[in-house]
Amino acid sequence: MKKVLFASTAMLLSGGMAMADVTISGNGRFGLEYNEQDSFIAETDEGPATIDPNETTISLRLRFNIDASKETDSGVTFGGRIRMQYASGDSDYAGESGAGLSAAKLYASYGGMRLEAGNVDTAYDSAALMYNSEMGFKDSSAGDPQGSFYSFNSTPYGIGQTDRMGVAFTYSVDAFNVRLSWVNADQTRTITDYYLTDEDAKFFEAAAGFGYDDEYGISADYTFDAFTISGAAVMNGNGISDNDQFFLGGEYAFADVGAVGLQYFDNGQTQEFTYDEDGFINGVTDYDVGSQFTLYGNYKFDQVIVRGYISNLDNDDVEDSTVYGIGADYDLGGATLSGSVRSGYNGNYSADVGVKFTF
Repeated sequence: MKKVLFASTAMLLSGGMAMADVTISGNGRFGLEYNEQDSFIAETDEGPATIDPNETTISLRLRFNIDASKETDSGVTFGGRIRMQYASGDSDYAGESGAGLSAAKLYASYGGMRLEAGNVDTAYDSAALMYNSEMGFKDSSAGDPQGSFYSFNSTPYGIGQTDRMGVAFTYSVDAFNVRLSWVNADQTRTITDYYLTDEDAKFFEAAAGFGYDDEYGISADYTFDAFTISGAAVMNGNGISDNDQFFLGGEYAFADVGAVGLQYFDNGQTQEFTYDEDGFINGVTDYDVGSQFTLYGNYKFDQVIVRGYISNLDNDDVEDSTVYGIGADYDLGGATLSGSVRSGYNGNYSADVGVKFTF
């Protein structure tokens, strides 16, 4: 990735001082997106009305990664990252739309070791191969994991996560990588200890989509010759109690022209509201997301890369348990024209075509 030097501060007051680098890198994407949607009935001032959502929209995103680092005389590198991005359709909790800054990630690295604190790259989300079935200019795939878990948060933390904190450790040697991580949405325990009983916590998790249990993650991967294997586990994913998930993946690469891979996910569980006969919430139940297999592949023909996947989710509540996607990339020499067509577990189809680039 080409990096633009934003500022290089060399305050050489003495020969022993190291140089600090601040760089900006990022990516952009824009294009047309189609999402098949079902009509629904909504109450209006004039009575019930049928709503037909607009299925074709223009989608875009611009992302900047602001990185700072400094190497000490002893060879330890200290650094950090803040991300700024705007994506069409995004809004904050006040309903306002615009570019926003992420929470910060700080790190120290030496040799093959790296320690992160703050808005960390979590072990489970960083597992090799996990997102290799993605396609299109938005990098989409129903073959991705369907469970919920923490990752680096590209936008500001939401309500209830002001005191979110994570710690992650990575060790790399040759072709082997191992990662450990811990995340808590409320490290001061203010909300957990003073406001939420066990019953309240279940309702909160169902409403907010995250909880206040500690999330623990581990992942490892190894590449030998043309093969890569990867495995990962996360306990209490997204802070939701007992939301334990597992991943195994393997990939075979055909030199520099293609690859084929197989993935297995145990997507854990989440909380869902239950309702009485009048439609009012009367409780919360644990919901099993289901296990999942994804088979994917890609192959390069000159300037074109063709992609495909098929994924099966073991969940009786979805409309279609087996879904697929086909797509292609065309190299524009500095940018990529990408498109895809994908079926969804809800029985509807999605498609996209657009351009993406990095800088």
